[in-house]
Amino acid sequence: MTRVFWSRAAAEQLGLIRRPDLRRRVFRAIAGLAVYPQRGRIPPEVVRYTDLHFSGALREIIFPRLVRVSYRHEADTEKIFVLGMAFRGQEVGEDWLRHLLEE
Repeated sequence: MTRVFWSRAAAEQLGLIRRPDLRRRVFRAIAGLAVYPQRGRIPPEVVRYTDLHFSGALREIIFPRLVRVSYRHEADTEKIFVLGMAFRGQEVGEDWLRHLLEE
């Protein structure tokens, strides 16, 4: 089974979700990636910012009107790395994506 690892930034961002029920919902969905790692979509920014050299392993799960959770799936090692979250209204641009690559 695939294992899920959280970056420090992503864990801290999860803690910023004030409502415990929503925080649990996000956590459970991410934990479910251990069974269905391809469930998330490939972010449109992967195509938009081709110079960043994203692999197809970068994916995201969207929780409408709340947060986008970005993760990287490494199928060969059966690992998922939760990289970060973009909250509603937060711009997901080239700088934010570069930061994800550094995690």
